This record gives sequence, structure tokens and C-alpha cells, in this order.
Amino acid sequence: MFITNERSITLHFIIQSIIIIIFAYPWIQFCSEHKFESYFHSNAIIAVPPLSHPTPSHLSDTSATKPLSSLEACRFAIYHLEKKGIKNIVICEVQWIAAPLSGYLVDLKGNLTIEGQDYSIFRIGITDSFEKYIKKTAGDEFVFIAYNKNKDGKTFWYPKPGPDSDIFEENVMSDNILVYEFLLQRERFETLFERYP
Repeated sequence: MFITNERSITLHFIIQSIIIIIFAYPWIQFCSEHKFESYFHSNAIIAVPPLSHPTPSHLSDTSATKPLSSLEACRFAIYHLEKKGIKNIVICEVQWIAAPLSGYLVDLKGNLTIEGQDYSIFRIGITDSFEKYIKKTAGDEFVFIAYNKNKDGKTFWYPKPGPDSDIFEENVMSDNILVYEFLLQRERFETLFERYP
């Protein structure tokens, strides 16, 4: 008799748990979506022209994995950015690129100190799984650039030395320099604070 009562209690507990999950799930999802939306500037552009967004369907191999959307890329970007310790993330612009690899460039404002220097504007690249031949999973980070300009107009870049370094003139290509091939639409990137107050 005791075993029957114990089974009855366990069954009631399982049923109650299922009911709670069924009723709580939409609320949890709503809260999660609300939190996700709070990362975006009110005027955020999730498809910066002239670059395509999302990946053009006529280019996509129907047998391949469906590429990430720009919003999915933003979710991965937030994950990678928070792991780096960036605070006050505000996503401002997202653009899709096809070369040198396929993915999204996410531009944002935030706060992070790297090697004693404060940075406030960032670009992170997120792969979209469009290319079959590159061994990267959708949602992987492929580039990270940080920028800041102080009150005196002096600019700081990470990785150092930055895109204006004399190293370019000396034709010495380090990994730190190659990162800046992803500094497309540089003026838009550098003026993020002015354009998204």
C-alpha cells in the first residue's frame, strides 16, 4: 500500500511539473526574447546596404545546412562578447559578407578594457555555415576588432598596432594586421557613437 501511495505522489509530482512547464514556457520564452531585444539600439540596422541580408537564397545549396540569419548571428555574437567581458552591449549594425569568408559583421557599442586601454566600439565576425569548404561551424567567431577615440582625438585599436600602422608600408603582414581586412565601411564603424547616440 505504501508503494502505491509513493507512486501516486510521484505521478502527481510529474503531472504538476509538466503543467507548470507548459504554462511557464511561453513566459520564459517571452522574457528571453525581451532580454535579447534589449541588446539592440532602438534604430539598429540589421541589414546594412549594399551587402545582402540574409544570405541570398539563390546562392544557397538546398542540400546544405541552412545558413544563420542575421538575428541568429547576433545571438552568437552576444554569447562571444559576454565571454570576453564586454559590458553594456548595444548592437547597432549588422552586415553580411561573402568574402574572404561567408558570415556576418556585427558592430556594437559597449565597454571593455584590454591591456589597460578602454574600448567602446567593437566589430565581431560570426560565421554563417554558408560555405561548405571552410572548417568553421555556424556561430563561430572569425574576427574581433575594438576601437576607441579619446577626447584629444587619439585613436586606439585592438588588435594592435591598428589599421594605420607603418607595418602596412613595410609589407609585413602579421595576423594582427590581417584582421583589418574585415574593417569594411570603416567610416561607418568609427562613427558608431555619433550615429547611434
